[in-house]
Amino acid sequence: MGNINPILGLLGSGLALATAIALGEPLPGAAFTPLQQLIITGDCVGCDLQGQVLRNLDLPEANLDRANLQDADLREITLTRGTLRQAVLDGADATEATLSQVEATELSAQGTNFTAATLTKSNFDASSLPGANLHGIYGLEANFQGADLTDADLSEASLIRTVFGGATLRGANLSQGDFYLANFLRADLTNANLQGADLTRVRLLRATLTGADFTDAVLRDAALRRATLEGVTFCRTT
Repeated sequence: MGNINPILGLLGSGLALATAIALGEPLPGAAFTPLQQLIITGDCVGCDLQGQVLRNLDLPEANLDRANLQDADLREITLTRGTLRQAVLDGADATEATLSQVEATELSAQGTNFTAATLTKSNFDASSLPGANLHGIYGLEANFQGADLTDADLSEASLIRTVFGGATLRGANLSQGDFYLANFLRADLTNANLQGADLTRVRLLRATLTGADFTDAVLRDAALRRATLEGVTFCRTT
């Protein structure tokens, strides 16, 4: 017989585990994988899920703090009101994932693929996302305060009312993105590409914009007081 999908393998063992947990009894000699533990209990703090397939899983309020999800398949996963604090997602594929109201402070997501993901009201404070692919993401009121987004791809992203205060976006691609009312206070956008971006009412106070390209960008009612503007391109901006 071929390999059994780990999710299907829960059919026989899930009831026993759930019953034991409900009754506060020890598990009856069964050994469960971290993935099975996550699916059944929603609690997988520090779990090693490197390279695991979690595609399409619905994990409401799951606790994945400090979990190792390096190179994991997280495509189309749904994590609502869960936690990923200090988790490692380096190299993972989270294409079209939904991470809504997730606490992901100090997350490591170097080179992670978040293409077309939804990050509404999620908190990535002080997270490390250099080289991450955030193309086409939607993130209403998301928080990237103090995050490292060096060389990240945020092209065509919709990050309305999102906070980037103190974030590092050196060399990042924000072209054609919608950043209406976003806050880039003291952010570092050195050599960033903002061509065609909608920056209406954006706060760029004290931001470092050295070498940034705002060609065809919309800067209507944007605040740039005390920003560093050396070598900035403002061609056809409105």
